[in-house]
Amino acid sequence: MTANELEYFFRKYYKRLVGYAVGIIQDKVIAQDIVADSFISCRNLPNDECYIRNALFLSVKNKCFSHLSKQKIRKKFARFSLYISDDFIDGEKIAQDKIYREEMMKLISNVISEMPIGRKKVILRYLQGKDTATIANELSIKSQSVLNQKTRAIEELRKAIIAENHKLFFVNELT
Repeated sequence: MTANELEYFFRKYYKRLVGYAVGIIQDKVIAQDIVADSFISCRNLPNDECYIRNALFLSVKNKCFSHLSKQKIRKKFARFSLYISDDFIDGEKIAQDKIYREEMMKLISNVISEMPIGRKKVILRYLQGKDTATIANELSIKSQSVLNQKTRAIEELRKAIIAENHKLFFVNELT
């Protein structure tokens, strides 16, 4: 698709796509970013207006749901962080929480250090808050590869944390 053709589609569909995205994610600024990313993703499609329109709307929908999914994960992490923050509870509980947090950070660090290099690079960038497209661009790999590696890394971390929490639960029950 040429620059003129891309501009034509941008002028014709941009406002509708932003409205569509805002309806899903309720945030105009993020919706505008998602729509811009969708145009970039669709720039190499064949010049068939019906095909491009459908691809744009599908891309926007998928990116919106992906954003909502990431937002949900971030909210869970924020709640978890609040739970283990130093000023959550006074006294002895603070010391216990601090030790627990340090142990969890060591566990996470150890699990990440044992991951294959590609997976490690992806998860570290993801934990820095970078999105899939940025990670894919930085590592010169496909977005799907980033998603696959991120999913596997998160699953490894989840299993390790669950196993560690079970150990801590049984130790606390014995004492």
